[in-house]
Amino acid sequence: MATDSARFAPGDSMPVAASPAPTVAALAMGRSRSRNLSWLIALALGSGVVFAQARAVAGQLQPIHKPPPKTQNKPPTESQLQLAAQAKLKGDHKAGHADGVQQPVAGKVDAAGMEARWQEIQTALRPRHLIALCDEFQRDFPSSPLEPQIKDVQAGARRAMDIQRSAGLSGDLFEDPIGDSGYRDNLIRAVRGDKDAAYRIALANWTGTSGVVPSMRRTEQWLRFAAELGNGLASWELAQMYNRVGLVADAARFEKKALDLGYRPPPRLPTRGY
Repeated sequence: MATDSARFAPGDSMPVAASPAPTVAALAMGRSRSRNLSWLIALALGSGVVFAQARAVAGQLQPIHKPPPKTQNKPPTESQLQLAAQAKLKGDHKAGHADGVQQPVAGKVDAAGMEARWQEIQTALRPRHLIALCDEFQRDFPSSPLEPQIKDVQAGARRAMDIQRSAGLSGDLFEDPIGDSGYRDNLIRAVRGDKDAAYRIALANWTGTSGVVPSMRRTEQWLRFAAELGNGLASWELAQMYNRVGLVADAARFEKKALDLGYRPPPRLPTRGY
């Protein structure tokens, strides 16, 4: 029996074996596998579409936030107000020292300086000087809690200066370096328009009490000053003094002034020269 190598000569190509014809069962099995594969592909594609739609919908949805519960506005407590005031003061202090330069801060009051100036006003004696101190205080410390007292002192000092000028009283009337603490206290009050304090000073100079020596000149000046401030008794005493030295016109004027001020003399009086 001859072999395959003997049938073909060198250089000839090998013949390809023919594929066997498919059977009916094989064709049916192929169609079934093809349908199953198509169904799986469709299922996979459908799942992807659904998943993609779900992601799109999820991206369009916004999270829902509940608004915070409304709270009622309660008035701040005293401690909260104090803390807020302290914080404001600290901020004003920083603002006043910006760039290393101390600058005035609105609403900030120098309490120590204000107290020192007030003490100076309380001890001043000359009316003109007292008025100037009050003017400076009002300029440097506007809206001060001492504003009412400053205005009263200033008004009294202006009245005292007007009386000093109209009566022709000496300028050193208010600055005698004499008297005890009570005398000095009355002196300070008189410069501010206290008519009764002025009368007490006149009596001290008349009687030589309160650490002063008797002086008729000072007695006459202080009686006149007290009378012009509105002390009826001082006006009456001054009228008697003028009557004793023969100043009839001046005596009559101040006696009338005493009556106009409401003074009622005792029923028996010494004989007058008018």
